[in-house]
Amino acid sequence: MSIKRILKKIVLFRRLADRDLDKIQSIGKFKTFKPGAIIFGENTSGRALYIVLSGVVKIFTQTGLKKKTLAYMQAGEFFGEMSLIDLKPRSASAVALENCELMVIEKNEFNRLLSRDINIVLNIMRTLTLRLRTADQEIERLAFSSLTGRLAKTLVDLATKHSKRSADGYRILIRLSHQDLADFTGTSREMISKQLNNFKRLGYIKTDKKALIISNIKDLKRLCPAR
Repeated sequence: MSIKRILKKIVLFRRLADRDLDKIQSIGKFKTFKPGAIIFGENTSGRALYIVLSGVVKIFTQTGLKKKTLAYMQAGEFFGEMSLIDLKPRSASAVALENCELMVIEKNEFNRLLSRDINIVLNIMRTLTLRLRTADQEIERLAFSSLTGRLAKTLVDLATKHSKRSADGYRILIRLSHQDLADFTGTSREMISKQLNNFKRLGYIKTDKKALIISNIKDLKRLCPAR
């Protein structure tokens, strides 16, 4: 897929003319990251916006040894905008989960884009509102939902956003360990392993060559919290 086609898919640049997308492409810098490479760290200064052209990036926070996964970003998504707007240190870290190519827009160029086009400003506002709403719902789930409901919601979200449909169901394209899922749902690896085995027994999921397959998404959705 061409870079311009990827840019057209990004919410941030929705409704922009082709000439504007060409300009954005011309000011962007292109960087590659190997699996495990830290793109930026929590509490560091925010100097750029990142757009995923290929690969998957994990966004997470860490307190001591405890990690909390916030999101997985794939081609056509962007991250790192918050620090450029509120001028505060990064609120989370970003790491490449596989070979990634990113387009990087430096802070000064990003500010020029905002000053030139009201559509970008409005799209940023919509994105921040959506991410804030998602964060509020996640806090509510952690406080009031059971592990069964939280894990079901996580698996349904992964199937919706990071899967390929097959005869067996939804094959998750990201390689996730039990610890990764524990970091996402706010629990321990042991509890996740126990719940995953229960989901397997009930026929909701299966594994194939280390890939996770959602085989009964309909019943998993019934277990998800109401919000």
